[in-house]
Order: sequence, then structure tokens, then C-alpha cells
Amino acid sequence: MANTKVLAVAAALGVAGGGASAQDIGFGGSVSFLSDYIASGESQTGRKPALQFTGYAYVPSGFYAGVFLSNVDFSEAVIDYYGGGFDYEDPDSLEIGVFVGWEYFTDFGLSLDIGYERYWYDDSGYCCGLFYLGVDYAINDMVEVGAYASYNHTSNNTNMRALLTVYPTDNIGLRALVGRNQGNFNLEDGGGYSSAINYWNVGVDYFFSDSVNVSLDYHDSTSPVRSSALVAGLTYSF
Repeated sequence: MANTKVLAVAAALGVAGGGASAQDIGFGGSVSFLSDYIASGESQTGRKPALQFTGYAYVPSGFYAGVFLSNVDFSEAVIDYYGGGFDYEDPDSLEIGVFVGWEYFTDFGLSLDIGYERYWYDDSGYCCGLFYLGVDYAINDMVEVGAYASYNHTSNNTNMRALLTVYPTDNIGLRALVGRNQGNFNLEDGGGYSSAINYWNVGVDYFFSDSVNVSLDYHDSTSPVRSSALVAGLTYSF
């Protein structure tokens, strides 16, 4: 199944890039080990470690496509909160995502990122697809601000967040993020909890080189789905 998805992503890149030649296509990605996989303030691994891979290809015109892989371990709290689609007796253990998009950079520090993602799981199958839009502005060499919004057409869910990043030195990055995940699922299936989740985190990155960095984040949210307060990570980028 995964090979089919990768081929589909490659085909999409070829269409988006106008049939770019092989020498025009660049490749990149990362491998990360995290003490917890947290998405929008909620643990996707039951507060256990995650190993993640992201690989992508891009062309000079700004179009890109890629694949994301991560282990998952949804807790009973996730299943109770979100209702159908999860099987606790035969749980999912692998998340597969594919994405395609376009990124545009201006000469004055503003960048725009627009794209589409789809996700599958090894047991429950297709999960969802979402459109996303991101805007980032480098105020100067030390300070960046950004905003991100997504719409999940499968669940009519919207997710918005804002991010501030400060680089006091070449090796250190300080981050602060605040977001709101506005769900539209059946509250009776979700245990009667509010479908709106506010989440936030602060973090620090230390870059040993352009390829290797470690991170430490403090997370919190209004969700009843528990996440680790402190999350450590090690990332290798290529």
C-alpha cells in the first residue's frame, strides 16, 4: 500500500512541476526520535516514544510532494473522545501521510505555503484529508512569525495556530506556539467533551550542525486526551 502512495506522490510532483527533468528535482527530509508524538495538543502514541520519517521532493518553481511515516498508539482516551474510527482491540500502530503543495518566497522575508495532505493507518485504513495554508515572515535575522490554518474536509474540522521563533544565536532557536483545533464531531460519541481544543507549547532547539538538532518542548492543552508535558527530540535532516 505504501509503495502505491509514494508512486502517486511522485506522479503528482511531475504534474505540478510541469514535467520537470530529473536534474531539476531536489530531495530532502528528516528522521526524528521523540519522547511523545503530540499533534494539536494531543498524544498520538499514548505518551510513549515515536520514530518518524519525512521525505520529500521539490522543483525550483516551488512545488513539492512527500511522505510522512510515524508509529502511533492511540489510547482509550482518544477512542472515547473521538468515537468511531478507532479499534482498541486491534489498534493502529502506523500512520502514513502523503502531501503535495507549493511554496513561494518573496525578497522581503515573506513566504507562502499551500497544499493538501491525506492520512492512512495500518488497521483502520483511510483517516482523513486536509487542505492547509501557512504564512511565515522573517522580521529580521533573529525573529520569525508565522500562522497556519487547515481544513479537514472529512470531518469539517478546522485548525489554526500562530508561531513565534527567536534565534538568539546561530545554534539556538526559541519557539512559542498557540493554536485552536475546532472539531465538529458528535459530542455524544465524544463523551460529551467540547469539540474545541486550545493548545500551546514553548520549546527550544539546539543545532549541532545544519543536519542535527535536539529539541525540548513543554506542551499543554484543554483536551482530556493526555500528553506528556515535556517532550524531548533528536532530529537528523538531509
